[in-house]
Amino acid sequence: CWRWTLLFFKECLWPKLGSSTSLCAVHVWREIQTLIKGSIGAAFSENGVLSREQYMHLGWKLSPGLQPHRHEIYTMFENYELRKSADLCFDRMDLAGCVWRRLRMALDSPRFGAVIVDEVQDFTQVELAVAILCTSCPENIFFAGDTGQTISAGVDFRFCDLKSLFHRFVQEGWEGFPDPDSIEVDSLSINYRSHGGIVR
Repeated sequence: CWRWTLLFFKECLWPKLGSSTSLCAVHVWREIQTLIKGSIGAAFSENGVLSREQYMHLGWKLSPGLQPHRHEIYTMFENYELRKSADLCFDRMDLAGCVWRRLRMALDSPRFGAVIVDEVQDFTQVELAVAILCTSCPENIFFAGDTGQTISAGVDFRFCDLKSLFHRFVQEGWEGFPDPDSIEVDSLSINYRSHGGIVR
C-alpha cells in the first residue's frame, strides 16, 4: 500500500487511462485532486467526492477549457479509483478526506486558539477545511500565499475560493463563522523577498 502521486499517475496510469484522449495527464490529475475529490463540495458530499452530475454542473471558471471534457474526465476518475482501490493504495485527497471526516466526528475535542497557514496556494479546499476545523474560533485563522509560487502540480488554487469555502461552512449551518463577505483578501504590491534592500 502506498500513496499515488502525480508522477505515478503520469508514468504508470496515464498510458492506459489517457490512451484515447488528447487531454494532458497533469490537467486530468488536477481536476481529480482539486475539484472531484479536493473541493469543499466533495468534502460535504455523502461519498467524499463530487458525483458526475455535481462535477458536470460546476462553473466554467473553475477549469477553463476543460468544461467540454468533464464527462470524459469523470470516467477517467472512476477508472482511476477502481484501480487504486484494487491495489489497496491511496492519494493525497484520500488522506485529507479521512482527516476531515474524523475531525467532523470529534467536534468536542480540543482545538487550537488560532491557526496560521502559509503557502496556502499549495492546498486544496478540503485540506484548508481541515485547518479551519483545527481552530476553536474560525475568526482566528490567517491564510497567506502567493499563486506565483505554486509548487504543487495537483492543485489549482484561486484566492476567491477561500471565500467560497467559508460560504459553504455558513451554508451548512456551522456556527461561529464570520460573514464570508466581510472576509478581507489583501494583495501585497511589493515583493519583499527580492527587494533591493534585502538582496544586497
